[in-house]
Amino acid sequence: METVELQTMFAFVLLLLMAVKNTVAFGQRDCKSGTKYLDSTGYRECFALVDVSSGPYTHDQALQKCQDSFSDGTLVYVQKKRELQTILNWAVGEGLPTDSVSGFWLSYKRTKSAAMPASGVLDEDTIKTRKDKFLFQLPWSSFGSSAYHLWRDDTQPGDAMDARDEQCTAQSWPGEQPEYLGIDDFECNGIVMHNAICQVPMEEDDDDDDTDDDHHEPASDTSGDTDDGTDDGQ
Repeated sequence: METVELQTMFAFVLLLLMAVKNTVAFGQRDCKSGTKYLDSTGYRECFALVDVSSGPYTHDQALQKCQDSFSDGTLVYVQKKRELQTILNWAVGEGLPTDSVSGFWLSYKRTKSAAMPASGVLDEDTIKTRKDKFLFQLPWSSFGSSAYHLWRDDTQPGDAMDARDEQCTAQSWPGEQPEYLGIDDFECNGIVMHNAICQVPMEEDDDDDDTDDDHHEPASDTSGDTDDGTDDGQ
């Protein structure tokens, strides 16, 4: 058998093995119409950028947009900066505006209020609550998933020392990268608004016996990631 024929056969076998691997990993699932699978996020889920011509939105409005578009859709909830970077790059390519602070909301919210005390002066407990990274959780998660590795820098969260109780999270300044890669905390329904990117579970075959919750943890093994949530020095 000639070399060219061997090379062709090898390429065919390689493609076949890759197809089998994907079938084993995801069953016979596909992305729902209007969503995109982003392989390097490591999630068995797909993503959709909501029409930016009607945005940006408050956090509650953005979440409602996802729920209206997809029955099991919600806002982005990846756990590492490199995954956030993948989604950001894709979204900019899809038309996410890059000329203002408005980026896109995430699902993580602080589980405890830290409103300004009646005295009008922030006390020690309120400041501590605002700065507690571990209090920013996924509302539905039974895994205790927090946004700990996603923060933009050490000033986040809790840099606001005024009346703003910034309980929601977003990736801001999409046009100012990589300096602004990572999330900041914002008022959920304040004057600074962001766009909506929906994270949506893949469709399942009728024969799929998966009984997990609609939202899943990453499919990839992330045990080798560094403390800042990256594996490439970010």
